[in-house]
This record gives sequence, structure tokens and C-alpha cells, in this order.
Amino acid sequence: MSREALHAALPDLVAKGLITAEQAERIRAEYTGSGVPEDRKGQRMTAVLGTVGAALIGLGLVLLVAHNWDGLPRGVRALLAVLPVLAGQAIVAFGLWRRPGRTAWTEGGSVFLAAAVGACLAIIAQLFHLGGALHDFVLLWSVLILGLCYVPGSAVVGLGVLGLITWQAVLVRMEDDTLPWAWALLLMAFLPAAVRRIRDAERRVAAGWTGAMLAIAIAVGVHLFIPEWHPVVVVGTAALASLFTLTPWWSTTPAPGTTAMRRVGDVLLLWLLLMLGSFTVVDAVQDADDRPGAAAVVVAVLVLAAGGAYARAWRRRRPLQGGPLPEGFVAIGLLYLVSLASPWIAVVLANVLTLALGVWHVREGAHAGALRRTNLGLLLIAVPVLWRFFEVDLSFVWRGLAFIAIGTAFLLLNLRLLRARKRS
Repeated sequence: MSREALHAALPDLVAKGLITAEQAERIRAEYTGSGVPEDRKGQRMTAVLGTVGAALIGLGLVLLVAHNWDGLPRGVRALLAVLPVLAGQAIVAFGLWRRPGRTAWTEGGSVFLAAAVGACLAIIAQLFHLGGALHDFVLLWSVLILGLCYVPGSAVVGLGVLGLITWQAVLVRMEDDTLPWAWALLLMAFLPAAVRRIRDAERRVAAGWTGAMLAIAIAVGVHLFIPEWHPVVVVGTAALASLFTLTPWWSTTPAPGTTAMRRVGDVLLLWLLLMLGSFTVVDAVQDADDRPGAAAVVVAVLVLAAGGAYARAWRRRRPLQGGPLPEGFVAIGLLYLVSLASPWIAVVLANVLTLALGVWHVREGAHAGALRRTNLGLLLIAVPVLWRFFEVDLSFVWRGLAFIAIGTAFLLLNLRLLRARKRS
């Protein structure tokens, strides 16, 4: 309910005796703007401004030192590299001692210290010609700032750690062609802090970002353990995506960050379904004559993990409850098997499933008056149609007519929902 609708409904609720006049005044005082409590909005804005301020101060110090860098002795340059780290530690310690629980001090001080550690490592390596590969530098930086995710518990640094360890894993896999075991160890070390952040109902935005980044980091890192690419990997990817979509049902009260993890899983499953609806992709699947080998082991582990997640969610969710995507890994697996025997049947089934999902989202979104969900359904209908138009040899006239028809459907349906929302 919007702020205007909430304020307009309060007098009626008081007149009907559902709430008292005092309760109505407290509701008016508590909710302002977009329906978010004012104190929470203030804390969020203070945290953002504090983080941005810390980053700008750090950049300003770097620029000031860089102006006279070449004229300074090596010892002075080493001392200047260490000083920001000491200053960052002092800021974090002061925040813990005199400003406990203040988001601005937690995030601002932690971001400043994390950036100072990275700059210090780079400067020391350059001064003393230590050399080394980039992934070694990223790994050391990640290890040194990992503790900030626990004390003082910075969400922004946690996102940075996830990005750094994933980047390090990609570098190790691409440059050295070795498995990124350091990524797995650091991810396990970070998981307790991530779970605590995902469950934090007081900071829902930070919980959402942490859940989304954790899901993306896991999806990227797991695929780096596949020695050689094989089409059967799509089944494992679908299993991992379904596992993400089931996380809101792992507990009685869904954690705020699990919604973001579910969205990442939804996007992965829809992308795989679109891929399997393409003749080009399915033909490539059929042309793969080599056996999956070690890739099959990774896929089997992911499928077992998805089955375990489904069994855990069974106590709070029945099949197709909240949408059919959590069951998507079963559909993707069946489509893969069908594509091995008859590619065109797999393509037709994948496109039918995509269109059915689009129609379902349009119907549910129109019934609930949700523009976002309705537009998602329209996209699921439009993207396969337009994609197939580009795959086959058709004239620009037919392609133009398809664009016009789909665009008209978008406009008309959105106008209808907006009018219905205004009437209500």
C-alpha cells in the first residue's frame, strides 16, 4: 500500500473501531515517504554517505601523495603506504569503542581500511620489486580484509571479499589452469558472516545484495571446478539454480537475503530454458560426441545438492507452490535427454514451456496488479518469439510486424494495469 493510500485509509479504520486514534497517529508518525520507517531510512542514508565519504578521502590522500611520490625516499614511501592502514585501524577501533552499532562508522571505517590494505600491498610490492602474479595479490588482499566481515561486520567489505575471491578463482583457472581450491576455503570462511548478514532484517538492502552476490559467486566458482566443458553441464547449472530458488523455504520465516538468491536462480533457469529453445544450441549439444568424464561428477554432486534442498523445503512448500521454477532442474534435465534423441522436439518443448511460464506470469501479475511481474511474463513471451525471428530467414517486414505487435501488447497491458491501480 502506498503512503497516500495508507493515510487515506486510517480515518476509516478508526471510524470502524479497528484501530484507535492513538494507533493511527503512531502509524502516521512511523511511516513516511515510501512506507519505510524514517529512522531506518536515515541510517541507510548515513551509511551510504559515510561509505562514499571514506572512499573519497582515501582517493584524495592517494592523489596528494602521488603528486610528490617520485621525489620521496624509499623509506618514506613505505611509511606513507603503512600510515593509511594504521589510520583505518584507528577509525575502526574508535567506531567499535565509542560508536558501536553505528552503520556509518562500521561501513565507512571498514571500507577505508580495506582500501588502505590493498593500496599498501601494491605499494610495498612495487617498492621492493617483490613481483608475483595478480591472483596472488588478490588472494592476499582477500585474506587480510576477511576479518572485517566479522569485526566490525561490514556488509560492503563482505561484497568486496566475494568479488575478490571470485576474481582470484577466475584468474587461477584461466592463467594457471588449476582448480581454485583457495576460493572454496575462503568461501567457507566467509559463509558464517554471509548467513548472518542474509538474516539481518534490520538491513534488508544489505541482506539482499549479500544474498545476490553470494549466489553469483557460488555459481561462478562451482563452474570453475569443471575440468572440460560438456553440454551435460546445463543440467548441473539448472540444479544449482533450483537450489537457489528454494532457499526462502529453508526456514519458517524467510530471511531477507534469500529473496535475492531466489531471483538469481530464477534468472539462471530462464536463461537455460531460452538456450534450449534455440536450434543452434541444441544442435551443439547433439554434436558433442565425447563423454562428459569429470564434468559428470560435478553435475551429479549438484543434482544431489538440489535434491537435498528440495527435500528440506518440502516441509514448508508443496510442488509448484510460489511458481514452477524450483522444479526447473527436472524440466531442464528431461529436455537435455530429449535433445540427445530428437533436437527439434526438445526445441519445441522448451519454447512451449517458456511461453507457458510467460502466460502464467502475465495472468498472476494482472490478477495481483503487479506491473513488474506482468512485464516479466511479457518478456518471456516476447524474447523467444523475437529470437526465433532472427534465427530463421524472414524478411524485415515480418520482423518489423512482430516488434510492433509485441510492443503494442506491452503498452496496452501496462495501461490497463495502471488504470486498474488508480481505480483501486
